Amino acid sequence: MTTQRKVGTDLPHAPASRMARLPQVIEMVGLSRTTILRLVHEGRFPSPIKVGMRAIAWRLSDLETYLAERPKTHPCLSNPQEAAAGDRQEG
Repeated sequence: MTTQRKVGTDLPHAPASRMARLPQVIEMVGLSRTTILRLVHEGRFPSPIKVGMRAIAWRLSDLETYLAERPKTHPCLSNPQEAAAGDRQEG
């Protein structure tokens, strides 16, 4: 006798309630869709998990870790003198 396995039940994903889709991620981290996807590509933001044929989501635990560890300000704003010097060089 063979046992049937439901598709997706053996995937190592967190429960759906512990996952966030892109609109929720945007709201949580305050970044745009484009910025989030660019940071994922650069390895500077948690990678999403494929949860369906055309759907991705992020583990809330990964997002919470990212938020706790990310700089509180943009790197160029951490030293206002450097930021001002950079502005003068561009103009």
